[in-house]
Amino acid sequence: MPSVNGSASTGGWAVNTMAAMHKTARPSDGALRHEAQPLVDILMATYNGTKYLPQQLDSLLAQTHQNFRLLVSDDGSTDNTLALLETYRFRFGGRMVVVPHPHRGQGVVKNFENLMRTSLQDGLAHRVAFCDQDDVWLPHKIERVSLIHISEPTRQAEISY
Repeated sequence: MPSVNGSASTGGWAVNTMAAMHKTARPSDGALRHEAQPLVDILMATYNGTKYLPQQLDSLLAQTHQNFRLLVSDDGSTDNTLALLETYRFRFGGRMVVVPHPHRGQGVVKNFENLMRTSLQDGLAHRVAFCDQDDVWLPHKIERVSLIHISEPTRQAEISY
């Protein structure tokens, strides 16, 4: 049985401490109404991920919570990772952003730092989800975690795995 956050893998979840909670949002037929869904930035660091990315990208597209933006930072892949991401760009309908990485080749920590900085600088997202390229998310992952935070609006920050 999956954990409460709906992850079939170890992808973590973090909530922006400045996020405004939508106290009036309620699920409708198992999913939040799109207009009530807070924007979530999904941060995905990639490196030579061609083998795994299709399954993860497909699982993101199948989320019941569709108000998300996928921010991707690549650490200098030498396989077809960037070409594969480009083939998915249309399917994400403008919600996938490949973020330039000024510190390529310096590892996963710098890669995620680049993504966190990008998300924080524009301040659009209410929440942030960390996503590994080899994860596969169950369809309700984002929705379930969002519902927890909507029902408990006094919580300022939380990380779930």
